[in-house]
Amino acid sequence: MFETQLEDMIRGRNKTTDMADVEAIEKNLEACNLPGKDYLYDYVNLLKGMFSLDADATFAVFMKIFPTMEENKLSYLYFRPIIFLKDKWSERQKKKLIDLSLKLSPKVKNIVLRDGLKYFTEEIKKY
Repeated sequence: MFETQLEDMIRGRNKTTDMADVEAIEKNLEACNLPGKDYLYDYVNLLKGMFSLDADATFAVFMKIFPTMEENKLSYLYFRPIIFLKDKWSERQKKKLIDLSLKLSPKVKNIVLRDGLKYFTEEIKKY
């Protein structure tokens, strides 16, 4: 349940989601004390960085989560955080995001995602 809610927030499926929603989920997560679900806190921290428009915080969590994410999740979670903060990334962060996209591209089997990651680097350069 938490995973779906948080992933929907990252994807932007609910346009009214805000920091209060993220904090409410975080409190519920803490109350449930789910062992082995640390990645859910990474999702929370990613969203907190996004909603506070903190590129540094978002970048740190992004670089922790996405290099090892499963391909099926990568396809629908990877792009929005980058686009969400498109005017906030430093040149160093943009370079690392481009490097990560190019590193991930040849590793994915889905050709649409592979090409999407590769061509998305051109969009990052425009930010």
